[in-house]
Amino acid sequence: MRWFINRRPGPVIAHDMIYGYGPALAQGSAAMAHRCGFTPTLLLHKLQEAPFPEIVLRRRPHQELAAVARKQQSAGDAEREMFLAALQL
Repeated sequence: MRWFINRRPGPVIAHDMIYGYGPALAQGSAAMAHRCGFTPTLLLHKLQEAPFPEIVLRRRPHQELAAVARKQQSAGDAEREMFLAALQL
């Protein structure tokens, strides 16, 4: 089993990032449950189904997944780059 963070009260594994921190859930702490989780592929497919004509998906540090989906296509590369820079993507 691969862990991502090793802090008190114990290591955080991929299962914890998707579903919530396992030891806390086992102790009955329902507030620790994550009610959603996406892989990059699943998130991209869901955004394409919506449908959005422009989608940017980025992996960020610490297992963060960021996405921007626009209702209208950017007017050009400069507009798109300015928008992504403003969002720090």
